[in-house]
Amino acid sequence: MSHLARDLIDRLQNSQPPNKQLGQHFLINEGVLDSIIASAQLQKEDHILEIGPGPGVLTQRLMQSDATVSAVEIDAVICDHLRKEFPTLNLTHQDALMHDWPREINAIVANIPYQISSPLVEKMTHYEHIKRAVIMVQEEFAHRLNQTTYSDHCSLGMVARLDWKIELAQKVPPHFFSPQPKVQSRIVLLSRIPRPEHWRLIRELIQHTYAQRRKKIRNTLRKSGGRFLSLGPWKHEWNSLIQSFENKWMDARPEELGFEDWCDFATKIIQHYHRCIDI
Repeated sequence: MSHLARDLIDRLQNSQPPNKQLGQHFLINEGVLDSIIASAQLQKEDHILEIGPGPGVLTQRLMQSDATVSAVEIDAVICDHLRKEFPTLNLTHQDALMHDWPREINAIVANIPYQISSPLVEKMTHYEHIKRAVIMVQEEFAHRLNQTTYSDHCSLGMVARLDWKIELAQKVPPHFFSPQPKVQSRIVLLSRIPRPEHWRLIRELIQHTYAQRRKKIRNTLRKSGGRFLSLGPWKHEWNSLIQSFENKWMDARPEELGFEDWCDFATKIIQHYHRCIDI
């Protein structure tokens, strides 16, 4: 039997009120829930992971599909509620950031707790068998992930683009949740893409320079120690390589580079190394 989102939330709240420390803001708009499921394009061969299912408003729709569904929930009371509502759900009571996800998972569909958005995307990226995701996140986070404008340039979004095609879908206002969050929300679609050449070097260049984003890239890389020694053919020659490397981006700050610039920058470093050893 199907239940309205509001009914599932009310039954959970008979046991306990939402825990704001865990970021529990439950989606109550039926149209948005339908939109998430439509965006997920679920197939019979899919094994979906839902993170933070809460009262089960999205879980219910996922289980009505032909896909296999697993869920991870940190709240013990919510786990009891879910086991009553969905006895056949493959549910794990655990912190999603600490839990090893099943290797069979190929997609994530979730209204995730906003405070774990960054580490969750990072973890998801390293599970290469996960090919797509439909997640609800804070609006500001969505734009940083998508690099919507120059002011959104950040390590998070740049690194994510090494592995994902990122699309912003429906914007979701606070009154579509219970209790209402203080921020706007956004559905984000992620689709796995092939990694570019020199993926590890590009990733480290972005993360290392953004860690000191007010410094010029030249100054940061010249004090990078052994961080880059294993990311190319140069072994112990990285410091001397960077000392002799000239490129227009060396005197820029990291937020001045777009994604393609980072890819080109890494390629130019590799090419400079090969020119040096040929001399």
